[in-house]
Amino acid sequence: MRLLHLADLHLDSPFLGMDKQSADLKQALVQAPFTALKKAVQYAIRETIDLVVLAGDLYDTNQQSIYAQHFLMQELKRLADAEIPVVLCHGNHDYLKSNQALINYPNNVYVFTEEAVDYVDIELKNGQSVRIYGFSYCNRWIDREMIADFPKNPHQTDFVIGLYHGAQKTQQGKLDHYAPFTRQTMIDKGYDYWALGHIHQEACLNQTPMICYAGTLQGRNRLEVGPKGGYLVSLFKDRPNQLDFVEFAPIEWQIEEIEVQRHWQLQDVVERLQQTLTVYQMRQEETGRSQLLSIILTQAQRLDLALQEQIESGELESVIQGEGSVTDQAFTQLVAVRLERSMVFKAFEYDSTLKESFQSACHQLESGEMYDRLMADFFKHPIVKERLAELELEESLRAENVAAAKELMIQAIGFDSEEVKRDEN
Repeated sequence: MRLLHLADLHLDSPFLGMDKQSADLKQALVQAPFTALKKAVQYAIRETIDLVVLAGDLYDTNQQSIYAQHFLMQELKRLADAEIPVVLCHGNHDYLKSNQALINYPNNVYVFTEEAVDYVDIELKNGQSVRIYGFSYCNRWIDREMIADFPKNPHQTDFVIGLYHGAQKTQQGKLDHYAPFTRQTMIDKGYDYWALGHIHQEACLNQTPMICYAGTLQGRNRLEVGPKGGYLVSLFKDRPNQLDFVEFAPIEWQIEEIEVQRHWQLQDVVERLQQTLTVYQMRQEETGRSQLLSIILTQAQRLDLALQEQIESGELESVIQGEGSVTDQAFTQLVAVRLERSMVFKAFEYDSTLKESFQSACHQLESGEMYDRLMADFFKHPIVKERLAELELEESLRAENVAAAKELMIQAIGFDSEEVKRDEN
């Protein structure tokens, strides 16, 4: 049998942090997850897939727009017309509230509606049978290890699949809010395939049996780089199973690092940016997928301090952005230029106390508890709780804030660009 494993569609994603971009670009981003889903459905129909599974977070929030609900329903109807069954669950973003009316999906769709493990048996058109076990989120967090409730393979159907929206168990139990599991526990269940959701980067945690994250259908920010799509999974009774990644996202986020050379001036930086953009324009033409490029200028302390300040204010990206445009067709656009100053200073070598203090502060930020404590008042603000409740769950926001905090600590030490240059020589 062949199944298409999709996850983390995040329809209705607001694409936070893009306020400085053009209205055309923001509109293209908002529409991109819908376009990706349409392409995935077209692929399933064209390739006569036996089964489609959606591993949670179909929507970006548990209060969906009419447009998003209607769009998803239309795509599911297209699969119904092609006689392709669909099994889906809800994740931590689109969790089912207790007072929420259930949607009447087409007859080809089975939805796990409870925060308890259940299963559905499906007879495929090719005569084979498959059992899918799964559950849905009915709260934003599930601290319990739902994997414990999944039974071992009863061998009552040709294939058994686990549908699971969650994250691997960590050493810090306080942070395990997403149905934590271990890889070995899944292996021990004896299933043929585990279709995972929640992590936005496609990854295969195990080969036999295959335990896989399909990743998000469309990258939502500059940290979710590269091609996005889903997995075509071919399961066999008499030979090894096969896994193929299929790209569906119409827009790819990319990050490119450029090392600043000594004595670079503004024109040197502009020329390198334009050269890099040309490379991604060629990729856009080859693939037909739009490219959104973030550039990190490493060793940025080598630049004149005034130029650093101008770049950080956004002046440079506004100039380069003005040379490109967003169209209905594929496009290439520069969305951010970041500075990354060297964190390796001579002072650390001579002052072990300073070095230990810096490393300790970084560790506390990365461990999670310090970050949660520092951000608590912000996330408790009434406006944030009402309009941006899901922001607290954004791992990309956490990563960017931690990186910015490290940069501020470096700056607080008191080195300016001239002192750093003297250290380098």
